[in-house]
Amino acid sequence: MPALRRNHRRALSLTTLVAALVLAYVQLATPTAKPTPDRPPTTTSAAGPAAKPTGAVEAATDAVLSAQPGLAHVDKDVDGDTIDVTLGGKKATVRFIGIDTPETHDPRKPIQCFGEAAAAHTKALLDGKAVRLEADPTNSDRDKYGRLLRYVYLPDGTLVNAALIHDGYAFAYTIFPFNRLDEFRALEADARANSRGLWGGCNVDDSKDIKQTTGAK
Repeated sequence: MPALRRNHRRALSLTTLVAALVLAYVQLATPTAKPTPDRPPTTTSAAGPAAKPTGAVEAATDAVLSAQPGLAHVDKDVDGDTIDVTLGGKKATVRFIGIDTPETHDPRKPIQCFGEAAAAHTKALLDGKAVRLEADPTNSDRDKYGRLLRYVYLPDGTLVNAALIHDGYAFAYTIFPFNRLDEFRALEADARANSRGLWGGCNVDDSKDIKQTTGAK
């Protein structure tokens, strides 16, 4: 009986040793996962990408205009028929050839009917945009105030001078010669016949060469 007990104890010890060796082998064979350092969560601002500095925007605009030297950047709308531009790095005031909008800045006159509407419309069309300017060989390069006299085109080819007459924001200005005189007269007649813009909203004095709005209808 004592011998049987000794043998039993030996068997248990051997079993325990085998189990320990197996466990050690499994632990060695299984790669231990390395701890991953904590990383701060990636966050996305609700406001989106940071806005470009104003200087960068201006530099980009200058680069585009420099690459296309025929384009001028519209800096400011003065009134319905006059704008301030930058062309070739120089500032200039441009008076639209062949049109006249009701006055908003003449100190000798009150603001005329449809003057503010015309100014607002021109601003909406042109403010901050690039335009192509074209002189008329039959007209002067500048007026008596030193303003450039030009046809003003949008990049899509729209002639703004003609569009303002067609939509009733301007009269055809016919006291000086220019190549599109007959075209602009026809556009004015069509706007008048269809009561567009100032023709529908204002009384017009056309007894003189330069037409004037004289008050709302």
